[in-house]
Amino acid sequence: MKKQFLYLLFAMSLTFLTTACGNDDDDYGETVIVNEDGTTSNGSTFFLIDEKNFYLDHIKYTTVYDTDNLTVSGYDESGLNEIANIVPKISVKGHTYEVTSIKYDAFKNCTRLSSVIIPQTIQVIGEEAFKNCIGLTSLIIPRSVVSIRDFAFSGCGGLVSIVVEEGNEKFWSPNNCNAIILKTKRWLIQGCRNTTIPDDILSIYHDAFRGCVGLTSISIPSSVTYIGQDAFKGCSDLTSIHCKIGNPSDCTVYSLFDNDTYESTTLYVPKGSREAYMRTNRWDKFKNIIEE
Repeated sequence: MKKQFLYLLFAMSLTFLTTACGNDDDDYGETVIVNEDGTTSNGSTFFLIDEKNFYLDHIKYTTVYDTDNLTVSGYDESGLNEIANIVPKISVKGHTYEVTSIKYDAFKNCTRLSSVIIPQTIQVIGEEAFKNCIGLTSLIIPRSVVSIRDFAFSGCGGLVSIVVEEGNEKFWSPNNCNAIILKTKRWLIQGCRNTTIPDDILSIYHDAFRGCVGLTSISIPSSVTYIGQDAFKGCSDLTSIHCKIGNPSDCTVYSLFDNDTYESTTLYVPKGSREAYMRTNRWDKFKNIIEE
């Protein structure tokens, strides 16, 4: 009886938030219909938490105040499978609601997660939304995403593939570079162990490669003028860094690597620049600097 009452409150609150709209499917994909008895059109598991929150296949969805949108706000650690399939639309009482964002911390520290399906309705991926999801191996950013907040994928050291779908106006991954690039500023905001940094990149954002334990070698193009805090922290498998920057003082850098990296990794620099690197703060920590 209590569960039925909560479901009724949830349905009434959603009805209050918006006028009736159709539930026809479009390019966004399947609309999951939640029936009055809690069963669903695709057989997924529905569990009502309260009038604003519910689980669908162990992914938590929350109503966004005064809109007809939902946000992904968390997960049920005891039941979430390795693949998180975020649905694009959910219909309750004949009303269809879009899932438009992934909230901050939504999947943070979910180590069992190996894959996430992000639908075309998602516009915002929140801060630290997938931080430390070390089991995550592949990532596809749909063309609908217009905002990726800080540290959204920081510490996802298992990533081997990153793709931004064609048609995204804010981000891209040109020439299969396996990275997320902010187009307007030419910032690399997220990389992985198979990333090739494009030649026109200006900045490598903080935490961009943090925890990429499988990264063994990286080439930093001459166009880079800024490398953010902890950009390569935790990259314990690095054996070589090929830095194409002719004058290291032209690039602003912060604390980049672990102490072990400075000790064991070889830094390759342009001919005639070794002395400059040995005199420049932070680059001077490398024990092995070789011109090439």
